[in-house]
Amino acid sequence: MKNELTPEQKQMLSLAAAKLGISPQELENKLRSGNAESLLRGNSKLAAILSDRKAMEQLMNSPQAQALLKALTKSSGKG
Repeated sequence: MKNELTPEQKQMLSLAAAKLGISPQELENKLRSGNAESLLRGNSKLAAILSDRKAMEQLMNSPQAQALLKALTKSSGKG
């Protein structure tokens, strides 16, 4: 059974997708398939955040990111 995202996770996914200029479904598919690397191409702002260790740690330690990661890893069978 595929784990569904909570309304808060869906909202976060929609906001992130809008910032990246792609659909929420496309972003979710890339994250679930492990193909998130392709999101970096042509996105200098995201690349800058990912290259800044402090900014990345702050982002990844947010409750929203933790919940999204947990849901995505459970549904892909990795967690």
